[in-house]
Amino acid sequence: MSWNCHLIKKKVTELQDFLEEWGIDICLLQEIYLTNSQKLFINNYSIVRNDRHSIGGGVEILIKNSLAFNHLPRFKFKIVENVGISLILNNKCVNIYKTGNNIYIGDWNSKHTEWGCTTTNTNGIMLSNLITELNNNSEQLVIHTPDQHTHIHHKTSSDILDFIIFNNIKNSLNPTGLFEFQSDHFPIYFTLTNQPHQISKAPSYSTNWHKFTEYIQNHIKNIPTLQNSTPNHINHQIKLITFSLAKSHSTTTTPTHKQKTKLPEHIHNMIKLRNKHRRQILTFKHPRDKHLYHQYKNTIRKEITKF
Repeated sequence: MSWNCHLIKKKVTELQDFLEEWGIDICLLQEIYLTNSQKLFINNYSIVRNDRHSIGGGVEILIKNSLAFNHLPRFKFKIVENVGISLILNNKCVNIYKTGNNIYIGDWNSKHTEWGCTTTNTNGIMLSNLITELNNNSEQLVIHTPDQHTHIHHKTSSDILDFIIFNNIKNSLNPTGLFEFQSDHFPIYFTLTNQPHQISKAPSYSTNWHKFTEYIQNHIKNIPTLQNSTPNHINHQIKLITFSLAKSHSTTTTPTHKQKTKLPEHIHNMIKLRNKHRRQILTFKHPRDKHLYHQYKNTIRKEITKF
């Protein structure tokens, strides 16, 4: 998923819930509005960030902990904020990139009728010319846009600003716009047809240290006293003690199954209703929808805080 979130700090809870509900593996965020000193934690995800030194902007990638990935060096562009990773798949994700098989995703602020926009701007002309030039030099760049507009401009007009650029990738990601979240940009959802290499998670365990101590106390007496201080005798004694400790640990330790914290169903339902009224505001601009949208938004915040 890719989304221009416009200030992520106020939307962390809602984003966390969405990532879990949709099973998102990789989430690409733009305009996160974070500085180097500000921390961000998303449960079950690793984070790769590129913060702007001034107020605003910034990009980051959230990668599910079960996915293996590598950091990539950043492009040194003054006008383009970017961050990149490579998956163990040879598909690369700016906000996912690398020379070779690439996927470039994000908010481009570039309009051109070539890729379905209603108008063309200067950035769109520059991007179109750049892609044409690179393709003439053996690259295979292709733009894939969602099936609907992704940006609402002051509630007066809309267009496609968020899209995907492929390089040397034949399979389509089928980008789709989603009517979700509180932002002037809608997120775009896409699916990689090949599954990235998964790293198996180490299981977690819980040890009953009281029983561990009891076991040691009951069995340590079975280890004979050291009679001779030669290296062979000392090594044998160490092996007996090590075995006793290991046996005690395995006997008093059991696997744990962490329970995911999920929002209650009534909050889920309110989030759906809030998003419904938000869509209707953008379409019909009816005062009643605006009132209900803000009512649900405030109630959701209170209910999540209470939960």
